Amino acid sequence: PDVIPVAFHMDYGEYSDPMAQPINSRFYEKVNTGDGFGLPLFALDFRKSSQHIINEYSKIASEIEAQTKEYPAVCGVAVHTEYDVMERSLKVTARFKSDVAGTYRYHIFLLEDSLEYPQAGSDEETYIHDNVFRLMYGDNVMGTRLNSGDPLKPGAEYTEIKTMILNPEWKAENMRVVVMMLDTEDGGETYSCNNAVECGLG
Repeated sequence: PDVIPVAFHMDYGEYSDPMAQPINSRFYEKVNTGDGFGLPLFALDFRKSSQHIINEYSKIASEIEAQTKEYPAVCGVAVHTEYDVMERSLKVTARFKSDVAGTYRYHIFLLEDSLEYPQAGSDEETYIHDNVFRLMYGDNVMGTRLNSGDPLKPGAEYTEIKTMILNPEWKAENMRVVVMMLDTEDGGETYSCNNAVECGLG
């Protein structure tokens, strides 16, 4: 399956990460198993990982294989973007359709690629960072309510149109929009990603 990585940078001990965002620690708390602090931490679809720290390719591949079998995609997601260069305004039109009735939420993320910053453990003076989380619509790590929180009808299409303003320091040509549909398996206590799509600005 295709995977869209999202890198939530965080300060770590005495190291200050210039790509960290205040909300990132809340995403970490959402997926952390609770048995200590450690980075990097891989969590597929915003579910708590089966192990505290998964930072090896073989472990990541194993987690993806296991969870895609257990949690199949039941919805479709589409996205269209319009970008105003002068205003640095991004209009995101997201469309959702589910095969299964239920209550859903969604995330709209902005990611940036090709950021040059030092990286611990790298031999290079600068390291190229991709998939860096920059901004999301709303402030709820559980997602924004789709259809005002009312259950969706199977096969019906639902549209959300949102506008986001880019920071002047971000390079729009290196940015992507990621839209994901979130569902719940525990009656609304937590939400995880069921399907996602990405595209460039404009």
